[in-house]
Amino acid sequence: MAGVFDHDNERRGALDPEMRRKLVAWSKATPTAMDPNIRLDTYGNQIKLDRYGDRYSEYGWDVDYVVSLSDGGSDAPDNWRALHWRNNASHGGRTAERYRLGSSQSHG
Repeated sequence: MAGVFDHDNERRGALDPEMRRKLVAWSKATPTAMDPNIRLDTYGNQIKLDRYGDRYSEYGWDVDYVVSLSDGGSDAPDNWRALHWRNNASHGGRTAERYRLGSSQSHG
């Protein structure tokens, strides 16, 4: 995925964790012939690279877990995927980012 995810930059630690998560998930979405910035999520919905986290866009998407943490999945790159926000919301809306943030908060 030259240009979007540079493995040399990853090795040097040049990507912040949020950007890395986003780009790894994006790299797994299915490319389309119409535009290099549009891909298809697992369910065939169009997502746009620059609409990450945008729940007001028809192309908005989040990073989601293939296997949820509650079902034994891990917070590792091989378990991340790009998913249109409507699909993510319909199956609980627990994005990888929300799990990560939620795990640092107390639930008293």
